Amino acid sequence: MKPGNVLLSDGHALVMDFGIAKSIREAAAPDLTQAGFALGTPAYMAPEQAGADPNVDHRADIYAFGALGYTLLTGEPPFQGSAVEQMVAHATREPDPVGHRRSDVPPALAQIVMTCLQKDPAHRWQTCNQIRSHLDRVMGRGGASVPETRDVETQLSPTAAGPEAERRAAALQTGRAAFARHDWPAAFAHFTAAGELEPDDLLRLAESAWWLGRGNECVKTRERAYTAYVRRGDARGAAATAVAEDYYHWRAQSVGQGWLRHAERHLAGLPESSEHGWLARLRTTLALEVDRDLPRALALTDQVAAIALRLGNPDLQALALQDRGRILIAQGEVGEGLSLIDEAMAAAAAGELGPRTTGRTYCNMMTTCEQIADYRRAAEWNEASLRWCEPHAESGYPGICRVHRAELLRLRGAFSDAEAEARRAAEQVGDLLPEVAGQALLRARAGAAPDG
Repeated sequence: MKPGNVLLSDGHALVMDFGIAKSIREAAAPDLTQAGFALGTPAYMAPEQAGADPNVDHRADIYAFGALGYTLLTGEPPFQGSAVEQMVAHATREPDPVGHRRSDVPPALAQIVMTCLQKDPAHRWQTCNQIRSHLDRVMGRGGASVPETRDVETQLSPTAAGPEAERRAAALQTGRAAFARHDWPAAFAHFTAAGELEPDDLLRLAESAWWLGRGNECVKTRERAYTAYVRRGDARGAAATAVAEDYYHWRAQSVGQGWLRHAERHLAGLPESSEHGWLARLRTTLALEVDRDLPRALALTDQVAAIALRLGNPDLQALALQDRGRILIAQGEVGEGLSLIDEAMAAAAAGELGPRTTGRTYCNMMTTCEQIADYRRAAEWNEASLRWCEPHAESGYPGICRVHRAELLRLRGAFSDAEAEARRAAEQVGDLLPEVAGQALLRARAGAAPDG
């Protein structure tokens, strides 16, 4: 089932070809499709089909139908890349929700497609009649409902359990759309209203909480997502959740080390992925900022840069570039180090990076400039970063921005403005980064008493 095999004629969709078939007889002819061989079109291939599972059945076609529907609704298949990359993605990754790609798709229709794309065949629609029944409801056609319901359908279908389930499904889709446009308060509110969440949505809820300065809720929600990924058997998802800097920000380093070991265990033996890069980047930060082991930090930065280049990950590339600059400065090579930091900041200021990476890049730059008393450079990049900070004005990273702004204002002699900025920074970071909040309050007092 793929677009090339479906033709439209007089308003009807005609399936013109099923290129692959499975014999239902015990003794299939030797020239028919055989178990142990992965056959199909990678962009529309079910996970069990990609894995050459001998027990593949009609539910692989339901998955392919979902991939076809995903393409029709969003303009592109669930996964892209080479044939091998697509097959691996179908087997190991969750596609972006339809609502992330097209916010105007009705939530109930998006849910029908996403249910087709469940990795486990038992969690998909079990028959095409079930799909047709729910499509008829979405399209407002009566009289076509087929009374063929399973427990899994009741759990996964937003239209099968009545108005309350529809309300929760709508909240979920609205939350995803808000998250995609970085509207953290709306995303947090709608994900919370949606009730029980899948692990990917739990991570989105945790990230939204992070940006709102709700550090405790962020960590607790991440831990729920981690448990859900482990139960699902998704090693990459579990590793991505475990590679988090929250405990290190709270200076609970023993706990942070435990989570880092979890990530290492989950990634052991898996093909290289962005999670390997983020793990190496966390090790770089610890080597540089905690252990002060500059040779090891430099070697790890090379590793991060190589992974980022192979995977085409701009966020990892920018952080590796900036980390190398910070290490060079610590080694006394200030000029070369600052040029690398400027290069990373240019990518951040141009909007080429994700929001959290942009914030990291800004904060590292400001901290480095303060350490070497290069306040001219800090002021210039601070002004260039205002366009980014303002849309996130009530979130944690702009709270950190305000800490740095307060310091610049204090050094320029604008003490009352520095105090006001620092106090607002302390309010914004909340319980997310207590050390930063403490810095902000200290600078507020410094602004109030410049001669102290």
